[in-house]
Amino acid sequence: MPAYFYNVLYDVTHDQIAAHEDWYVNRHGPDLVHSAFPSSQFYRAVSGAPGLMTLYDSPSAEPFGGAAYAQMRKEDKNLTNAESFIRNMTKGVFERRVLVGPPAVDPSIDSNVVTALRFQAAETLEPKLADWIATSPSLAGAVRVHLCLLRGLHPLFLDLVPPNWLILIERNALRYEPELKDEVAKEFGSAVANIGVNTCLRLFKCTQKGGASTTA
Repeated sequence: MPAYFYNVLYDVTHDQIAAHEDWYVNRHGPDLVHSAFPSSQFYRAVSGAPGLMTLYDSPSAEPFGGAAYAQMRKEDKNLTNAESFIRNMTKGVFERRVLVGPPAVDPSIDSNVVTALRFQAAETLEPKLADWIATSPSLAGAVRVHLCLLRGLHPLFLDLVPPNWLILIERNALRYEPELKDEVAKEFGSAVANIGVNTCLRLFKCTQKGGASTTA
């Protein structure tokens, strides 16, 4: 069965960061678990940009059509205000094509440190990408590496399109990885474009447990 992740990268205007994090942790993240997703995780970048990342296990490539999700957006009176301070956002639903490392459950990605490496490339590059994530010395020691391909967009934000390849690298300890951008460019040359990378620390996790949500 395919594994899907909904990934959002963005910035918030500086004077609103604390308020945004409070809203996400205490309202929006749990709301999303109740309405659409098995898990919700919130990260802050410690290197690279954008500065914030959210990551969700997704039940499908199109998780936004349910009545509960629409009702959630309607009932959160702070949602429109919170979204008005967001900048530099991309969001998309990705299918995991290759996993290097042991599987994890609840959520499928469950590390306090995650590096998000993304770029634009043809889908036919997948075998070479799979070989690279399995053999690159730069990825040695990672808990898991997920090679993911864009499969869906949020219907309300069709203009916020991310690069179509996303590599999520889970680690047990903080490791700054800006060199990955140059390594991908050197390895694949003109076959890749729009390379970005940021390393993030998890601030919040909420998962479904027997119909209820559990927050860590």
